[in-house]
Amino acid sequence: MTLGQDVKTIVDGLLSDANIRTTLTHTARSYLSSSDGGYSGTTQSSATSTSIYAVPARYFKSRMGLLKFGDLKQGDFRFITSSDNSCSSADLITFDSGTYEVRDVQNIVFNEVKAAQAITVSKITT
Repeated sequence: MTLGQDVKTIVDGLLSDANIRTTLTHTARSYLSSSDGGYSGTTQSSATSTSIYAVPARYFKSRMGLLKFGDLKQGDFRFITSSDNSCSSADLITFDSGTYEVRDVQNIVFNEVKAAQAITVSKITT
């Protein structure tokens, strides 16, 4: 096994541990331009929601010194999810009775193996 496979195995093990993980509701969103070249705005559409497992990034940071992330803005959260997830910017994440917008998505790659995905979310204020 390579280092990348070892890290992926660790991440998958933590995500399968019900005592550590949390469940997020992921809703993919897409924006469609109008037929007149975008002059009349865009239309937002949302896909079906799915449940994904995640672990707070700070949990990984304390156990795996290999992961380096920048500081977060106040009110933002960063989660580590499975490498199989397809989160992208502007998607919605719901957890703990709040709705958050995905602000940043980073693939975590070790030795050319996509071991996990880090997503940063910001609270949607109305």
